[in-house]
Amino acid sequence: LSSSAEGSPLAPIVVRAAERGTVRIIVRSDAPNPTADGFFVTTPYWVFENLIVEGACAADNHMGCDHGFHLTGNGHHVVIRNNEVVDFNQPIKGNSEEGLFPDYALIENNTIHNRTTRSTGQFILGVFVQRPSDWTIRANHLFLSEASARDRTTAIEISGGSRNVVERNLIECDDGAGGVPPSGVRYDAAGGVAQNNIVRCDTPFVAVSASELRVAHNTLVRGGIAVSGAAGEVVLHANVSADPASIDGGSADRVVMTNNVDGDLSVWLAGPPGSLRPVAGPPFEGTARSETERDYCDEPRPAQTSLGAVDLVSTCDTSQPPP
Repeated sequence: LSSSAEGSPLAPIVVRAAERGTVRIIVRSDAPNPTADGFFVTTPYWVFENLIVEGACAADNHMGCDHGFHLTGNGHHVVIRNNEVVDFNQPIKGNSEEGLFPDYALIENNTIHNRTTRSTGQFILGVFVQRPSDWTIRANHLFLSEASARDRTTAIEISGGSRNVVERNLIECDDGAGGVPPSGVRYDAAGGVAQNNIVRCDTPFVAVSASELRVAHNTLVRGGIAVSGAAGEVVLHANVSADPASIDGGSADRVVMTNNVDGDLSVWLAGPPGSLRPVAGPPFEGTARSETERDYCDEPRPAQTSLGAVDLVSTCDTSQPPP
């Protein structure tokens, strides 16, 4: 399904179900090698909301089910909100075309997952931003299984572009299926923010050749932050992780670390298993609120705020996707 008409800021073109779950779009490819897109968007100001977009390819060959939503060229200012996108190699992708960039996308409150290990020669990337700028990827639930064929499976990958924001996402990885283990967020770009995310992956956050990047108030249930080849300043602030940050020698003088905590999270976290709600007192309380004014629950942080994605005073169920 390809876009042709252009919307406008005051009159976007809207593709919407009245309620999520009432409309299911099946993207089917029976031939051996073609690439299939659910929605191929090359024009601006489109809104997609409340849809289920499902890839349906042969179990032993997932090559045809590539993208649920593919934004390219002039497909800027597109909103993808409150959809379920399931069983694609790269469920949501944005890339340039003939010098045009699908900038200013909003990817919000979607559920993105694969139900089986992907059998394909493609990278498996939940949301793949390949050179566009000013994307906001917010409050999504991403669950990826392992891939069988290529060397990278990542829930959210930012490759190029600038000023992209990744915030308030719940990212979960199935690391035990015997394929290539997924990672949470991979950032290779100039300028951007990753904040208030909860990540349950063995490799939760990787910054490669990044610059002017702020990684703040994330809770990484397994693993830690890895920074390599930093091209400019990378700020790590108020993150909570199971393992300490790993920073290569060439990046050491470009990484600024303030108020980060690592170790056995079960010692620090209160509530039922997996709730990720901080206990009162150190080490979670005691950092002044900075640029990160709200938390994973989308509740305002007090002037003296907790470390990690969730503030002590927040009330949402942090074992569930963000509100």
